[in-house]
Amino acid sequence: MNEKSEGAKEWTEEEINRIIDLKDWQGKPIDIFDLHAVLYLGNSPGKEWDLSGNYTMFSEHTLPILLEEFQWCKTEEEVCETFREVLLRTIEQKLV
Repeated sequence: MNEKSEGAKEWTEEEINRIIDLKDWQGKPIDIFDLHAVLYLGNSPGKEWDLSGNYTMFSEHTLPILLEEFQWCKTEEEVCETFREVLLRTIEQKLV
């Protein structure tokens, strides 16, 4: 994916952020090119989860996502798919 695919669009960070539309718990936009993540481990009763329980921070890192990751994308759907793939790979590399 180092070379730009024929027919791919020149995406900007603003366009990618608009397409992904990631928001925090208060509904504020999150810049996917400036992500920071923390992985907590612990047991939770039922399906409820909050940090007031007995959890341990396992790892904490920035999650670097680069504009170049999207250079082959031709459609907004491909941008979303690429984001999911890159995020998964980055989380596995940095947090696990």
